[in-house]
Amino acid sequence: ASYVGEKIKQLCPKVENIHIINFGIQNCPTHLDLKNKENIILSTRLHKPLYNIDKIIIAFAKLQPYIQQNKQAPFKLIIAAAGSETNKLKELAASLNLNEAQIVFTGMLSYDELLYWYQKAKFFISVPNSDATSSSLLEAMAYGCFPLVSNLPANLEWVNNINGIINNNPQCLDKDLIHAINLPLSAYVNAVEFNYNQIQEKALFATNIQKFLNLYQ
Repeated sequence: ASYVGEKIKQLCPKVENIHIINFGIQNCPTHLDLKNKENIILSTRLHKPLYNIDKIIIAFAKLQPYIQQNKQAPFKLIIAAAGSETNKLKELAASLNLNEAQIVFTGMLSYDELLYWYQKAKFFISVPNSDATSSSLLEAMAYGCFPLVSNLPANLEWVNNINGIINNNPQCLDKDLIHAINLPLSAYVNAVEFNYNQIQEKALFATNIQKFLNLYQ
């Protein structure tokens, strides 16, 4: 059930019909294409304390010994965007001995550059302390990135522990990353296909504005 819908029912119990219509995203690929996916974990949120980018970097550093011990293919962490903590985050990465082959700070990206990374990344990670439904999550799901997100009502509208991973504690994020990279291929494909279809049905601006206009009329 929709969290937003349940809250509306609590506030207005006499309301019978509730339609949850998000603004939606502007663009979605015409079909899901996974052939260009690489071992990339993508973060696109701003470099502010709210978004816990430092916890993502620490978890990624903790992931490295596991990858080496289990002789798994290496992963790269792409830290997009910028903000007040950018320099501090770069210093953190250096202190954890993460080199340029392991972590890349892209700075602010154009929309086309962002789409490039969505198409390349297998995983999308976003673990803020609070959030509404974020366009970046919806875009990542549209382009076949398996989501790893914080346990927030807005995220639970889109992600469960089947079509993504819900992180309950940023301090334990490394365990969720290990879970993610060990997903069987079939589970990954099933999840991202489900997510793509979910975006097509519920998160496209063109579709949602028509739903709104139909109700308005």
